[in-house]
Amino acid sequence: MSTRAFNKLFILLSLWPLLASASFYPTASQISQKLIDPLANVVKFPVEVDYEHKIGILDDGSRWTLNFKPHIPIDYDEHWLIIAQTKFPVIHQEDINPISQTQTGFGDLEQRFLISRIDPGWWGLQWGAGPTFLFPSGTDTRLTRDRWAIGPSAAVVHSSEAWITGIHVQHLWSFAGNQQRSAINETSIEPFVGYTTPTAWTYMVNTEARYDWVAQQWFTPLHVMAQKLITLGGAEISLGAGFRYWLESPRSGAKDFGPRLNITLVLLRENS
Repeated sequence: MSTRAFNKLFILLSLWPLLASASFYPTASQISQKLIDPLANVVKFPVEVDYEHKIGILDDGSRWTLNFKPHIPIDYDEHWLIIAQTKFPVIHQEDINPISQTQTGFGDLEQRFLISRIDPGWWGLQWGAGPTFLFPSGTDTRLTRDRWAIGPSAAVVHSSEAWITGIHVQHLWSFAGNQQRSAINETSIEPFVGYTTPTAWTYMVNTEARYDWVAQQWFTPLHVMAQKLITLGGAEISLGAGFRYWLESPRSGAKDFGPRLNITLVLLRENS
């Protein structure tokens, strides 16, 4: 072997680990798309802020909600994941009813576990299913439903190079807690569609519709969001902004438009 050929072979072998890892490292647009995927095989820590107003019989109440929503996938084996999703709200509300004044504190914690295949199945569909739990962790009687609840949860997602669509559905029944508070028997339906550009901008429309079978009432907010993935100090972070519009709510519920902001820290896994 000539010296020139040997040098080329040596350089190729030296660079091979870098080339191999680069070929499997997701692009910024692929990472950005995973931020709105409820079955994504990435660790993400979203923090979401919502503002609602025109609440209460007199339409003069308002509410700020700060939701911590960590999403942590855990390998079960080489084919399956267990995805732990938590929703933990911090709430500040004023004048929800004429005598309530102001409350600030924690709301009820929702914990979901979805068992999902790592690789997509038929027709490129990713699916997951598992239990959901609601814990009465609220620190004020007006910030908690004061009931323990449990129920099934399922999600289906289809993604392509730029588009992602899917739906998450769950149902909760209360089984313990304060018997003087209303029982929980509700269905949540959350369809979404998103488009991600090559520059890692993602535009999404979704609803978080909930039907209360006890009150026979829909709660249906529509969300329109735009978010951008950036690298800050070596970390992948998404910044997003948009609005919420209430398509349907009870007479004393929130109405009209309100802003939604979010920030998400992303931690990639080996097989993301």
